[in-house]
Amino acid sequence: MPVEVTQKFASDLNSAEINKKLKEGDQIYQILAHDPETLSHNVIDYIKDKDENSELIKILWIIGEYLIDEIKSIKQEVINRKVLNELKDRLLILWEEKHVKMPLTEEVYKTFAVINTALQIKGLVLLYKKHRKELQTIIDKLKDIINTLPPESQLYQKVKEGLDKVERSPLDDTSFDNL
Repeated sequence: MPVEVTQKFASDLNSAEINKKLKEGDQIYQILAHDPETLSHNVIDYIKDKDENSELIKILWIIGEYLIDEIKSIKQEVINRKVLNELKDRLLILWEEKHVKMPLTEEVYKTFAVINTALQIKGLVLLYKKHRKELQTIIDKLKDIINTLPPESQLYQKVKEGLDKVERSPLDDTSFDNL
């Protein structure tokens, strides 16, 4: 990558403009935003003269937010969790090599854990939505099929009861639709 591109990326990351660039579909930013090596160097460069972990946590959340926001599939969730874990490992190595004066606190480790948890939640919610939609398709097909049966038949009654129970279940809840 040309130096000016990586410098612009670092600048946009530090100023929290990275999410906007990624949403615009910038391919180079997509590559850099998912490269733990590049990210770890950018983070170290950003905090090397700082003496508070709040700045490190701030930049980690900038990275975490775009990793969470872009999840549209379980595969993407797995990829982004891998990026986060590799970033953490590389960051710790660079921390020791570059002798960063700021100590790593428990809060930094917790930030990585919380971001990882948020990635998992987003992936599980997507999985829930997918299966809820599939379940509704099956329910609709069953309703169509049982309508061909006489309502007084035992099979009709049993299937109808089962469908009523399924439709009242929490699987029909739409509380995650805004995620």
